[in-house]
Amino acid sequence: QTGRTFQDRSYVFKVQNKPASVPAGATITNLGVRGRRGNIVQSYPAVEYDFTPTISKCSPGDYLHIQLHGSDFNAQRNANNGEGWEYSDRHNLVQMSERGMNYPMHHSKFDMFST
Repeated sequence: QTGRTFQDRSYVFKVQNKPASVPAGATITNLGVRGRRGNIVQSYPAVEYDFTPTISKCSPGDYLHIQLHGSDFNAQRNANNGEGWEYSDRHNLVQMSERGMNYPMHHSKFDMFST
């Protein structure tokens, strides 16, 4: 198409070799986030925040590379009335005991980042 202008949603990033401390055959899972703040109506035409991959299973010895991004100026659409400061967005990681549970595991049982 010609004569139309689209938003530049490109990102520049650098892919590096594994650190020497990571074994050659190790599994590294990249955990990212997609979408934008707000409910499904407010975030349209994007999607509500979601992790990608949506389901990730890691075994002992696997590596998890976490990539989260956010903005301190999230354009106000439909009052963008998610929780928090009106233009900001944030991400949190919590450990849950079961996929269907909608609340975090008790802190005394956390083992997500144990080595």
